[in-house]
Amino acid sequence: MSNSTVSLRKNYIYNLCLTVANLLFPFITYTYSSRILMPEGMGQVSFASSVVNYFLMFAQLGIPTYGIRVCAQKKGDKKELTKTAKELIIINVITSAISLVVLLLSVNIIGRLTEIRTLILIYSLMIVSSVFEMSWLFGALEQYEYIAKRSIIIKAISVAAVFIFIRKSSDTYMYVAIIAATYVVTGIVNFIHARSFIDLRERYHYELRQHIKPIWIFFLMSVATTVYLNLDTLMLGFMTTDAEVGIYNAAVRIKALLTGVVTALGTVMLPRMSRLIYDRDDAAFLKYSSTAMEYIFIIAIPMALYFMIYSGECILLISGELYLGGTPAMQIIMPTLFFIGMTNILGIQILVPMGKEKLVLYSEIAGAVTDIILNAIFIPMYGAAGAALGTLFAEIAVFIFQMYYLRDRIRGIFASISYKKLILSNIFAICAIILIKYMDFRYIIVKLMLSSMAYFVVYFLMLLMLREKLVVQGAEYLKNALKSRLNTKQ
Repeated sequence: MSNSTVSLRKNYIYNLCLTVANLLFPFITYTYSSRILMPEGMGQVSFASSVVNYFLMFAQLGIPTYGIRVCAQKKGDKKELTKTAKELIIINVITSAISLVVLLLSVNIIGRLTEIRTLILIYSLMIVSSVFEMSWLFGALEQYEYIAKRSIIIKAISVAAVFIFIRKSSDTYMYVAIIAATYVVTGIVNFIHARSFIDLRERYHYELRQHIKPIWIFFLMSVATTVYLNLDTLMLGFMTTDAEVGIYNAAVRIKALLTGVVTALGTVMLPRMSRLIYDRDDAAFLKYSSTAMEYIFIIAIPMALYFMIYSGECILLISGELYLGGTPAMQIIMPTLFFIGMTNILGIQILVPMGKEKLVLYSEIAGAVTDIILNAIFIPMYGAAGAALGTLFAEIAVFIFQMYYLRDRIRGIFASISYKKLILSNIFAICAIILIKYMDFRYIIVKLMLSSMAYFVVYFLMLLMLREKLVVQGAEYLKNALKSRLNTKQ
């Protein structure tokens, strides 16, 4: 096995840990806080967060994705890397200042925002910290071990703070303050650590203009993505009640956690794929693309199916009976795991490294337009379930457009997928949990633990028995790693 492949697997494991930490810790705090703050309080928090995300989007201006690509190409030259990184920081400072000014004006002019002004202002600390956060630099340098360890420590402290300080339904401001403080501390720690890789004291003749055009494309991509990722919550907030937003958020939280697991490989592969395109290594580029797509099929499909079947039980465990109205929304939104996974490969891992950002942008605009139209139709009719429908069809629209753009290349990308083996394994796994679904358990967590173990153990055992290539390789890798560790101890 090549050092490059081993390095990629280690980076994936670290980034998976990072993704799980970034989603699981807030997920834990949400499980606790949703019962304390109630649907109305959580609805206010979700609405305020969705508003600030739009301003944060402008403050970052596409830098999180563009920064990874451009810095990955410069990482062999510290002077060029430093110059590029500082140029991006300067642009980020300017856009963040503009974003904050517009946000301050908005909360004093727009009546619906004025109602939750304090929550929005506390959340705005995330915009300030985005200047120093610079995860794009560490992503470009493939410093996933540092990112994972830092994130786990800071998130663990934030979880402890929530359990200590959130005690009653009126603690909404404290809850948001803890979330914002987590971003601020992360930004400070990252800024300090960045000095190990770039010289922040060195002065250069900065060329900001060269970044404006590509950053603008990435920014428009971010606009389109943020629209259809946050528009459902935003439109629910304006068209329904805070309680309905809170109920919908219960379903979206679970989907967000699972999406992070599905797309974790994409963040790791972006700098590697960018470098392969830069080096004109088409064979390796196709190989990695095909493997990544196979991974999505293996992981995303069973996740979507299991959580569709056990959606009510998951919401009951995580948020409580008051949020069970979000069950239909969760069932509708779960298939997006599969479409998001595929578009993450097609768009971020293939089109972006190829320099085809505009094509990704067009696909995301199609998704955003689809989401706006369908939300306007379905939300008044079905509430939270209507918002989920809009999101599902938006993701399908993005997928269809990207498939069309890559129609001459997708045959090779999908060639290694064992469709029959995946279908058969999922059928056996579903049969293994149907009986558990209708059994009575005193504790809902026991039911979920038994059913999830039954589903995924049967699923992966079937894939191993059927000799699915990627699963067999993964099993061999784990076996060799375990042997190596045992030999080391001896």
